[in-house]
Amino acid sequence: MAYRSPAIALLAAALTGSPQAMAAIPIAGATGTATAAVPARVCVSPVPADLQALQDGRQRVVIVLHAFEPPRPARGQLVASLLAGGPPTPREITRFAVHPLRAFTAAEPRRSQRFRVSLAGYAHLLHLGQPVCLQLAFRTGSSPLEGGRAEISIELTD
Repeated sequence: MAYRSPAIALLAAALTGSPQAMAAIPIAGATGTATAAVPARVCVSPVPADLQALQDGRQRVVIVLHAFEPPRPARGQLVASLLAGGPPTPREITRFAVHPLRAFTAAEPRRSQRFRVSLAGYAHLLHLGQPVCLQLAFRTGSSPLEGGRAEISIELTD
């Protein structure tokens, strides 16, 4: 069972003394902000067991959208790319859309949105001792976008 809040997961583990409860604690990464002009870069540093679970497909990366303001023209599509290699090269791993297409802030946590992504197909790009970094950008399509803002973090979870 994955917990939405690390504090709740820690409390559950403390109350039960269960190693399984401790394993369910999501590993949170940094928060980044994407705009129509500049993508966000967010990373998480998994321990060896979590890295292996990502490579095997037993864990997923969860992209958490904490706040959102649609760009002009209004579009809610974002592209997530794995940053891997030297120098880090973005490799598109998924696209997702914000629905409903309305602005919300981090002060409205019930409106946040979560998107689970498997990295098992990219196991060869995940290396021990290196952070797992994603680049998140607004999908521009055929016309340029103006404004827009997406506050994003990533977590690892079962």
